Amino acid sequence: MESLLPENSSPINKMEHRDVDKESTDTNKDEAGKLTRKRHSSQSSILYTPGDTGTVLHKDKRNHVAQKHLQKFRIVVRVVQVIQSLLKIYREYAASRAQLMSLFEYVGATREASNLLFDRNYFKAKQERMISSDAQLVLSSPPANRTSEGIKLAMLSLRGIIDSYAQYPVHIQEKLARAGWYECFGPGRVVIRQGHVPQNFFLILSGTAVVTKVSVNKKTGELYSKTVAFLKRGKCFGDVAILTSNRRNATVVCHDTVSVLAVPREDFLEHIYAQ
Repeated sequence: MESLLPENSSPINKMEHRDVDKESTDTNKDEAGKLTRKRHSSQSSILYTPGDTGTVLHKDKRNHVAQKHLQKFRIVVRVVQVIQSLLKIYREYAASRAQLMSLFEYVGATREASNLLFDRNYFKAKQERMISSDAQLVLSSPPANRTSEGIKLAMLSLRGIIDSYAQYPVHIQEKLARAGWYECFGPGRVVIRQGHVPQNFFLILSGTAVVTKVSVNKKTGELYSKTVAFLKRGKCFGDVAILTSNRRNATVVCHDTVSVLAVPREDFLEHIYAQ
C-alpha cells in the first residue's frame, strides 16, 4: 500500500515537528509573560513612583510654612489691636488733663511691677486741703453770733489753706472772717451770671470754677460763648462789678464741687475795700 504521508513526514519528523511546535509555544508563552510583566510594571510605576512621594512631602512642607506665616500674621494683628487700644485709652485720659503728656511718659510712668500700663497715682482722688469742720461751723453761723474765739479759729484755718488770704493784712483777714460766710456748690452750678446785678464778693476755698463770656460775632451778629479763665483755690471774683457798680461781665460756673467764702456787697464796700 502506498502511503498517503509525504516522504518527509516520517514518525521521526512528526516528533521533530511536535518539538518545534512545543518550543515555539513555550517561546510565545515566555514572550507573553514578559509583555504582561512589563505592562504590570509600567502600570505600577505609573501608580507609585518615587517622584510622587517627593511631591507629597513638598506639599506638606509648603502647608507647614504657610501655617507658620499665618500664625505670625495673627500675632502681628493682635499686637496692632493692643496698640490701638492703648492709644484710645491714652487719648481719653489725656483729654481729661489740662496738660498733655506723651504716650511714652504715660506708659512708662508706672511704678507697679505687676502691670506696667497702670499707675494708681494717676487715678486716685486728689486730696485737697479743706477748712476744718469747726471753721465751717463758725463761717456758716450769722455774723452777729460769732465770737472772737470763733473768728480767730476761722482765720487760722483759712490761713492754712489759702496762701493769698495769709498775705492780706491781719485786719482784712479778720473782716473777711467776720463778714463772710461759708457756702458750697455742686458741679455745674452757676455762681454768678453775666448781666446780673452784683451782690457778693467770692473767695474760692476749694475746687475749680470756669469763667465764660457771651459775645456777639461782628460778622454774623450771632451770640457765642467763650471760656476765658479757670479759677482755683485762692482766687477771687465778683469784686470788679461791685467796685464799678456795673452788671456782671462774665458767668462763673462750678467745674467740680466748689466751696467759697462769700462777702455781701455792703460789707465788702464798707469794711474791706474802704480799708
